[in-house]
Amino acid sequence: MQNFNFLLFFLIFFTILLVSSCKNRVIDQLRPETVTFLSNQEKARCACLDTYGKEFLKKTNNGISYINSLEATYNLDSLSLSELYEIKLQLVSFMSIVKTVSNCVAQKTPPIDQFTGMLMQEDLKVVLEIDSTMSEQEQLERMNVPSLELLDEYCPQHKEAVLKLQELIHAAQILPPGLQ
Repeated sequence: MQNFNFLLFFLIFFTILLVSSCKNRVIDQLRPETVTFLSNQEKARCACLDTYGKEFLKKTNNGISYINSLEATYNLDSLSLSELYEIKLQLVSFMSIVKTVSNCVAQKTPPIDQFTGMLMQEDLKVVLEIDSTMSEQEQLERMNVPSLELLDEYCPQHKEAVLKLQELIHAAQILPPGLQ
């Protein structure tokens, strides 16, 4: 009888833990239309990263290293025209894969109308508690939370690629406005 009580207690505890952890996911707090769109987008991202993932990681890592080395090489506050073009050429070499993957995702994601898009943006802002006092970097990181949750569900093997993209965006903050 004592084992039965322990087993029952464990089962109830586990169920409560499971239910409470499910309610803590951001994705579960969003409107169904937003979840559907984000799910479709993540499935598309997974398919595109299946195709371009290795190249994406390689070029993104190269880009992060290059951007991080710029301050030691250039005075970013006063670049000459030739230095500006030299940096732009390097940025294009690794940013092309980001554009390729983005285009791939856009082609595989069902389009939405402008009104639905605005509703989804507002849904995300409310649920993620995004406001105008946050930096663009903070807003971006919060906006990526639902995507990372879905990525864990659909293709966890590509989470590193998405995190590297966030790291690249963060590194690019040091670039002068014309290069960001």
